[in-house]
Amino acid sequence: MGTFTIHDDKLVDLQIQERIDVIVSFITKNVPQVDSLILTGGFGKGEGSVVITDGKVRPLRDFDFVIVSNKKVSHDHIQNIKGLLDQDSQGDNYRYNKEFSIDISTTSLDNINIFPDVMTYDLKNSKVVYGEDVRKQIRWNAKDIPLRSGARLLFQKSTALIGVLSSNYLSDGVPESLKETFMREVSKVYIEIGSVLCILIGQYDSHCSIRANILNRTYKMSFPELFAQIPALSDKINKATQHKLNPSLSIYGGYDPISYWFETRDDLGEVMKYFFRIYCGFSFDNWLNFSQNIKQCHSRKYFPPLIKNYLEYNHFPNPDTLVFMLNVLFNINENLKYMQSISREPHLKYDLSKLLSVSAPAIRLYSICPLLLFSIDKDGSFDESYLDEAFESTYFTYTQNNPIYNKWEMARLMTLEMLQKISTW
Repeated sequence: MGTFTIHDDKLVDLQIQERIDVIVSFITKNVPQVDSLILTGGFGKGEGSVVITDGKVRPLRDFDFVIVSNKKVSHDHIQNIKGLLDQDSQGDNYRYNKEFSIDISTTSLDNINIFPDVMTYDLKNSKVVYGEDVRKQIRWNAKDIPLRSGARLLFQKSTALIGVLSSNYLSDGVPESLKETFMREVSKVYIEIGSVLCILIGQYDSHCSIRANILNRTYKMSFPELFAQIPALSDKINKATQHKLNPSLSIYGGYDPISYWFETRDDLGEVMKYFFRIYCGFSFDNWLNFSQNIKQCHSRKYFPPLIKNYLEYNHFPNPDTLVFMLNVLFNINENLKYMQSISREPHLKYDLSKLLSVSAPAIRLYSICPLLLFSIDKDGSFDESYLDEAFESTYFTYTQNNPIYNKWEMARLMTLEMLQKISTW
């Protein structure tokens, strides 16, 4: 196994290291507040996705960096740096694919140790590429990862499925130039389903290959109900994992992309039903009912535990008495920031009557995703009631609708626009 990928090839490591060195130099030169710089994601855990052609290494998707600093770093400044790096990475010297980007986020060691999560736990198992090695100071273990993390992963993969499918593909097919990306993004849903199942049994591991092996051994015994519904789920997770680790393998060569999308969506739906019955304690008759229930569940379970963690970490007296009030204020503040973000876009109009909503944009986004996913059928028909509810929950409208889009496509575009605008995801 190599340093950044599964390929035990010094040439692969060297080419990736050269690119990382350039990025690290640029970041540290322009962000003097860096205490530690950590390479996360697949490359940070030795599981990066690359295609090797004629001795040239082409990374797929992102390099993910986390700046750890005890000093505040401007979000706008980081976005400017990211934009400059993204432009540079498209040059011939890098030979990246057009979807490749460089993601940079910032946090502090205190924040890492306040909030237990998959992301904060994964930092312990990622690569420090500059500065102090803070990994041993991260207090979280796998058993500390809350079910809330699993809920977020499921909804993030819901948005990924929504993002990758245009309704035009149902009649015209996925363009040949996009099939590789389409299949890769859809298959990654199974990888995160594997993450969620491992969280449920308290055996999460930062490495997708280890998670796949865990589920190969435990899936039938640990999840008999899911096994009855999707007996091949662990095989699908394993296949997606192998494809991520070595995209050159023609694992999905004979697959129809659209059929695979609907198969993946339906499997994700079964996992969501199972997971949220455990996490929220409710069952539901349809996805409209699920959408309504999930908002109520997350109003209790999503932000309040984080607020309580923050209060306890900072030694506030009687934190339980403050959580309810602070949760209301936090949700209103999130809506205010969301409104401000929308107001900067001339093609969007915010519904001011929703400003004081106690449901933050992220919670509403969670309720919208299943409505879009399960409103559309393979023949291109869609459920109007699901889409009407989705439109209502975005809290904004377009100042001018585009007549070339059908109703599902409009809802899809609004949901993706909402995803870009929210500050807490």
